[in-house]
Amino acid sequence: MDKTVVKEHIVLAAAKSFAQKGVKTVRMDDIAAGLSISKRTLYELFHDKEDLLLDVMKLHREEMQEIGRASCRERV
Repeated sequence: MDKTVVKEHIVLAAAKSFAQKGVKTVRMDDIAAGLSISKRTLYELFHDKEDLLLDVMKLHREEMQEIGRASCRERV
């Protein structure tokens, strides 16, 4: 599977886990186990949990920007 696709799956799974359990509670081991991937694969793509969290935040920022743009288009 393409690394970009794997990374997207990890970010989405992490976002869900962080939302459900809290960032402090979720461990990288939990994310890897939940996706049935090795910790090695996870750490090849993300240096640490902070790195993964930054990608989750970037995803949400991009989603919010798109919602804002769509809202502005509807008003015109």
